[in-house]
Amino acid sequence: DEKIDNIYNLIENKHLKLHEPHINYEIEEIDDRYKLVVSSDTFTKYVEIDLDDASFSDNYFHLEKNNPKTIYIKTNLSKEELINKIKINNLVDSYKG
Repeated sequence: DEKIDNIYNLIENKHLKLHEPHINYEIEEIDDRYKLVVSSDTFTKYVEIDLDDASFSDNYFHLEKNNPKTIYIKTNLSKEELINKIKINNLVDSYKG
């Protein structure tokens, strides 16, 4: 099941009072790809999964509080390399400078 989110702001993103999220993730190797399950303790806008030389089933999305998102990643990296190189950013991170 695919859920499509339509989230609209009545004010600009920079004026939103968003809580700093605590993002958790788990990585599991499945055949020739990895399963990444990402979750957050608060609503998190514009989550971006960043990893060079990889393709994703999705790498830019919003996370709802306590509602995990599953992403599939194809890469030639080992699980250890993937864990060390993957970056998960969000809108609140972008304001930290």
